Amino acid sequence: MNAPADFCVCSECFRDEGLRLDAQRIGIEDTAFCSNCGASIGRKLDADRLATLAHRFFVWGSLLRCDFGAAPLIQFNQHQKTSITVPSWLEADMRLVEQTLGVGFFHYGPRLWMGSPQKTENKAR
Repeated sequence: MNAPADFCVCSECFRDEGLRLDAQRIGIEDTAFCSNCGASIGRKLDADRLATLAHRFFVWGSLLRCDFGAAPLIQFNQHQKTSITVPSWLEADMRLVEQTLGVGFFHYGPRLWMGSPQKTENKAR
């Protein structure tokens, strides 16, 4: 089990219900006080679990499904600053992840440099 100092946030830190529920699902049960919000009832997340939560919510949650595949519209990493806007009710949660992990969120659409996919007719008869 992780030492309390290893936990950076807990499930109670999040305002968005979906983030909070997912944080409860992947967090570690620990009665230590959260270093961010002070709650003792929230499931605790270390940096790795927080990155997993952010990937599941922001990246997989922005998946654009097309006829010939899918691609996330949002990505994050430590090399870029945040350049996307989110609804006001999600802003604080995104900033919490951004500041805690030292990452930036940015638009990451389908790779258009590959050209526009064209439907092909089924030639098999």
